[in-house]
Amino acid sequence: MKILNGGKQLSGRLGDNVYVAYPGGTYVRRYVVPRNPKSEEQQKRRGCFAEAIAAWKALADEGRRAYNEAAGGTLLNGYNLFVSEFLKARQGPALDATK
Repeated sequence: MKILNGGKQLSGRLGDNVYVAYPGGTYVRRYVVPRNPKSEEQQKRRGCFAEAIAAWKALADEGRRAYNEAAGGTLLNGYNLFVSEFLKARQGPALDATK
């Protein structure tokens, strides 16, 4: 069932509910406070993401274009490809998602 607000699909948080729009309609779920372990490992990973983003922002337009072209034909865009490669170089390809 689509939930409409003046003919538009709702998305976002309203009270204790979160409305999520997707191509098939809108669904609602309860808001859950995100878990933030603040462990040493988690802080390290967040730091790596921050470095990746800073490196992308510092990349010249020519470099960004090259990554966008390299990502062509995939589900990624140049930004996603760059961040993925940056993180793999820093952390290795096999990351333990449970940490």
